[in-house]
Parts: sequence; structure tokens; C-alpha cells
Amino acid sequence: VSIGSYVNCSATDCRLRSDVEKKLQEAYRYADEKGYTLTVVSAYRTVEEQQKLHKKIGDLACGSFTPYESCPHVRGIAVDVTLNGMERNLGKPDYNETNDLHRTLRKIMENAGFNNYNHEYWHFYVNE
Repeated sequence: VSIGSYVNCSATDCRLRSDVEKKLQEAYRYADEKGYTLTVVSAYRTVEEQQKLHKKIGDLACGSFTPYESCPHVRGIAVDVTLNGMERNLGKPDYNETNDLHRTLRKIMENAGFNNYNHEYWHFYVNE
């Protein structure tokens, strides 16, 4: 699927590659079956949105990707998600194995075919 082939997520109004959107719908189903609410906080971003976010919060915003076009959010293959309204803690973003919601979120997303970026427990992506 080319980078220009995005679809709108029916439940979240985000733009993702169609294969990623299907995996996200799977994750919604897994979460719902377990009694959790999965919320997409962020998904596709334009290059301009990514640049603004990087200026605001630094390297945490896909800072190691140059040019910005290579960032997973810009390519439509990444989502930032939470369970049951948990807040993203930008001050302590690392995955915490002792946090039940972190573990459950990771399990739900990995079962749907996503990978977790360990330095942001809410950030999941699909390999290309």
C-alpha cells in the first residue's frame, strides 16, 4: 500500500493505511471483549503537525526520524492509544511491566498485530 493510501478510522476519524486500520479494529474488538475501552489519542500526522509537535515536546515526538516523512505517524502506520481513559505520562513514558493497564494494553495491541515502542507505552506501530 502506498503512503498516499489512507482510510478514515470509522470510530476515531484518524487516517491510517488500510492494513493498519484493520488491525486497529481488531484491537478494539479484543479490548471490548475484555471489558476495556480502547481510545486512539493520536494516529496519522501531517509533516507539519509532526514538526510542531517536535518543537513542543522534543525528541519524544518522533525525534530520531529524519526526514519527518519517515516517522511512523506520518506514514500512517502508528497509533497512540490508551485503555479506560488512562493518561499518557509524557514525563515517564517507558513501559512499566508492573502496571496492569500497560501490560493489558500491550497484550491487546500485540494480539492485533502491533508492536510497541518501549519508550512510549502508548505508542504502537505495524512493521512494513
